[in-house]
Formats: sequence, C-alpha cells, structure tokens
Amino acid sequence: MLASSPSQRPYPELATIQFQDSVVQDSSSVYASLKDLKRSELSLANRLRSIVEDAEYVCQLQKHLAARLEVFRDRANGAVAGKNSEIGKTCLLDPSRNEDLSSPLKADSSTNLSSTSAIPLVANERNGSWYVSPQLKAASVYFKSTDGHTGQWGFSLRRLNLQLLDILGKNGSAIVVDSTRTGKRFPDALSKTVPIWACVMNRILFAENQHALKTPPDLLPESETAQIEARIPSFVSSFSSLGLDMAALRKRLKRPVKCFWAIHGEPNLTKPPILRRDHKEYNLLILCSASKRRSVPEIGDGAYVQGAADDAEAWSGGLTSDLFWKNRDYLLGDDKSEEKLRELVSELIKNRNLDSSDGKTLVRIKAAPDLYIGTQNSNHPEQSPETSGLIISCNTDPSTDPPSSHPSTPTPSKTLHLSLPAQKLGSRALRQKLASIISFIQSPSHASPPPPCNPSEPTHPPITILSTHSLDLPIGIALAILCLFYDESGQRTLSGEQREGVDKLFIRRRLAWVMESVESAVGAGAGARGGASRATLNGVNEFLMAGRAREMG
Repeated sequence: MLASSPSQRPYPELATIQFQDSVVQDSSSVYASLKDLKRSELSLANRLRSIVEDAEYVCQLQKHLAARLEVFRDRANGAVAGKNSEIGKTCLLDPSRNEDLSSPLKADSSTNLSSTSAIPLVANERNGSWYVSPQLKAASVYFKSTDGHTGQWGFSLRRLNLQLLDILGKNGSAIVVDSTRTGKRFPDALSKTVPIWACVMNRILFAENQHALKTPPDLLPESETAQIEARIPSFVSSFSSLGLDMAALRKRLKRPVKCFWAIHGEPNLTKPPILRRDHKEYNLLILCSASKRRSVPEIGDGAYVQGAADDAEAWSGGLTSDLFWKNRDYLLGDDKSEEKLRELVSELIKNRNLDSSDGKTLVRIKAAPDLYIGTQNSNHPEQSPETSGLIISCNTDPSTDPPSSHPSTPTPSKTLHLSLPAQKLGSRALRQKLASIISFIQSPSHASPPPPCNPSEPTHPPITILSTHSLDLPIGIALAILCLFYDESGQRTLSGEQREGVDKLFIRRRLAWVMESVESAVGAGAGARGGASRATLNGVNEFLMAGRAREMG
C-alpha cells in the first residue's frame, strides 16, 4: 500500500466547513436585488406602458395598409396621386421590396380614412383586446396557440370563428392582433392555427381550386409545414361533418383567404399585399404580432415588457382590457408608484358599474328559433322571450335575475334557479343539474296551445337560459336541450327522453348550431368570456351518452 505524501491532505467534511457571515449576507443581498429587478421589470406600470406602445404600432400598421389600399384603388379607378402627395410617395412603392412596416407613416396628417376604407382590427382573445382599444375593435376571434403547437396541430370544432367570414367578406381584408412572450418572434396562434383555419375554409368553401397551406416564411421549417398540410384533409372532413350550410358560408366569405404577417419592430415577413392584385381574388388576412421581440428582458422602471398582456389574470389584479382603455390616462397620466397604481386599479374595479357592453348579451339560436341564451342583464324589449317563456337561471343569487322573471304575480313554475357557482365549480355542478333541467322542460304545465290566429306556431313556450358570469353554462345547457328536444329541422317536437344516435358527432353538430349563432351575434369575444369550456362540454357529453338513463330513473 502506497504511503500518502505529507503534502496531501484529506478533503474536509461538509459539516466542518464554516462560511463567513459576510459571504452569506452578500449572496442574500444579490439574490434579493435580482428579485427586486425582476419585480420592477414586470411591474404593472411597465406592462401597461408596453401595451400602449404596442397598441400604437397596431394603429400605425392599420393606417399604413389602409392608405396603401386607398391609393391602389384610386389608381385602379384612373386617379393619380399628385406629384407632391406624401401619400403617393409613401404608399406607391415597389411591390418587390420587403418594406419595413414598423416605420411611421409620413402621410398621417393628410390621410383621411373613412370607416369603409379602414382595415378592420380583430383581436385574438384574450391577449389581443389589450392591444386594440374598444373604439377601434371590429370584432374578436379565439384561435388557440395550443392548436398550433408542434405535433399537436388542430382545427377546433368548439371555436369555429365563423364571424371572421363576415368581416372578410364585407371588407376584403382584416388585421388579427395577438402577442407573444419574451424570446419568441410570433405566437403559434398566428403562425400556424390561423393559417390552418384559412386553408380549411379555402378548401371546403372554394373546392374548385387547389389551396396550399401558407405559413410565414423564415419562421417554420418546410418539414413542419408539410406535416401540418398532411393533416388538412382530416380537418376538412371534421368540419364538413358538422352539417353546416356550406353554400351560405361561401356567400359570406365571397373569396378565398390569403394570409400575410407583420411583427412589431421587424420588416414585414411577406411582400406588401396591397400593391399586388391579390385583393381582387383573395380576402387579405394580415396577422400581426403586436409585441416587439426581446431575447433578453429589459430591467428597471420604464422597461419594455414583451407580450405584456399575456396571462393577465396573474398580474392585472382584476383590471380588464376594456376598463384599462376607458381609464388609460387616469392610470398612466402621472408617475405613480406600483402601490399607488394598484390602489387605483382596485378603486376602479370596486366602483365599476356594468355598462351596456359588459354582461348584456342575448343570442337567439338560429337553427332553433325559440331557444335563447344570454347573460343575466339581458334586456332586449324588441324580443323578450323571458317575459312569456321558460327561464333557466344559472345564478347563485335569485335576486340578480332580470325583473321580468319576478312579475307582480309570482309564477315560480316558469323559472328554474340552478344556483350554480362560477367557472370550473359551476361546470362540475352542472353535471348533476341536467336531469332536473330536462324534467323542468318536460313539465306538462309548461305546454301552451297554439294561438287561433296562427295554428302553425310552436305549441311550446320559448326557453331562455341566463347566467351572470358568461355564456359557458348557458351554452352547455342549450346543447343538452338541443340534443334531447329538437329534431334536425330545429323544431321542438321531441319529448326529451333518451334518443337513438346521440354520439360525439351528433353532439358536435348541435354544438355547431349554438356556436355559429353566438359568434355571429357577439363574436368570439363572447366566446372568450363565455364560450363552451372543456369542463362544461365534457359534463354534457357524459350526461347525454352515458349516465342520463340512470339519473332520470
């Protein structure tokens, strides 16, 4: 055995090591400093200022493209911009150039855009509404990034976004606005989910031509684009199986859709579309990432936050995009501490009164004209089915029901109070309430004879389903009612008993009836606030296909 050298000493055991207090204190202070810097970077003030900066870019992009479109139309009509026209200098550019749309439009002061010439701004919920003020927002859509994640590409049958057909068909163009977090150039919703949607619409509504999948150049490898395109036929088949009136959808869209992309702070990814002749053959859909790319986050007060609106529930303290835009100057007018700013937000939320755009929605299901869904403050005198029909109230507090459900002579049999909580708890509780809902509708006391003047009218009173929170639960309840009481023509002729042929495809087709009406009436903004959640739909599916017979027994 070799003897160890005197110079070699055994390693000390961990328990014998003693650290200087100053070293520990310095490490703690560095950690605390880094934590403070991170907190200041993601402060409420930094987020809101970054949102305003990104929103200004969106407005700039809209004006820039609208001005180009206006000049191109003038040229097509034989008008020529004056020699000294800044609009002409700015917009009549070589279409072969990749123009930088992040630079300011010099013709702002001389550009007079009418509402008919402006390109509609469409917010992709939920982020998008933070970057488009309510006065400028034409509509909302809901394209999920998860449907564009690598290997998980999909076409959602729960959120069809058919309201975008009307916007494109009427205006010939639209800008869909979204953002993405630090480190990414483009959200998957805009780089993949929307292009998938556009390709599916083109192939099924304009099948006389071949429509390849178009994705943003330099963002997706060709191999991924090819893999996505291989799934398009299955998406087309799934959409076709819903049984919607495809001829009517084609009339709404009028022309195929062609996508273009723009990123805040970068040259646009595709050739400027307005100077090409595509506007005659296609609807131009510009997909805009409002946030500037930052590979490394900025630090300190005034730092720019990429994708500042992302996951607003975690940082906003209850502040909504609508409430922010209504009070932007009040919140950001003067330099305020983080604590003071959050106090103001709490004050706004506490004192907020629901306005006409906050919680007042009444949607008539087109395929079943005597079925309505809405939010609890719905008040449409021109069509008030709740005054004479059945009301299913999802409220936890009956006192918040609309006045029409509390007439001077109480008729409790006409109103069913479910007392469901909000969000996921309500979705779970609904599963146990569906049997009582069916029994309520089946009650013989609710049948009404047809009026003598018009014997062809339905003998059943209209049904209105209301909620104080969103359209989530009303959509789920309406879906169950449509599956059990309505035939293929939308007539309520069935008894509500278990029927043959209720499978996933059948339920999807009935859900398409509901979502087409919801999206047409209020846009997917309502879908974002109160679309059919997965938890609600799963509960309804289980009730219809598996457990209903046992629960009714």
